[in-house]
Amino acid sequence: MNQIWCIIGRFQPLHKGHCLLIQKSLEDNDRTYIFVGSAETINRYNPYSFEIRKHIISTNFPKSSVEIFSLPDFETDELWLKNILQHLPNNVEELTFYCWDQIHDSAIISIKALSKSIPYQVHIVEIPRSIIPISATEIRDAILNNDSQTLDDYVSPKTIKILKNNS
Repeated sequence: MNQIWCIIGRFQPLHKGHCLLIQKSLEDNDRTYIFVGSAETINRYNPYSFEIRKHIISTNFPKSSVEIFSLPDFETDELWLKNILQHLPNNVEELTFYCWDQIHDSAIISIKALSKSIPYQVHIVEIPRSIIPISATEIRDAILNNDSQTLDDYVSPKTIKILKNNS
């Protein structure tokens, strides 16, 4: 049976919570597909380009079996899902999505709502956010305010180095 394991996120920026999701997926599976959302959007909540975020993920997981895809915003959830599915191999039978909080995760909410239109069996693996309570907004504020303590607590040194080189 061919299975694909996915993580969908904005990764603005990649933080230790994201790293935990990716590590857990890689421990459980041979290969993980990472979809970087809001890939073409640059604003206060999405300050980093897709290329920077892809570089950060690749740097933090250099020898792992991750495939990283751009996931732009779409006008409808159906178009958004179609974009995800087009990246999957033809022989897929099962999809497993890793997430922090399936009740509040907008990507997982959309996946569940559209599950009948997904031609694969869908599974959700939730890792409780309480393991690493993180606010990406707090991290972005720490970057703007040069708050090195918050950054050290929530972001890997490799990520900090890339962010400093791209600010």
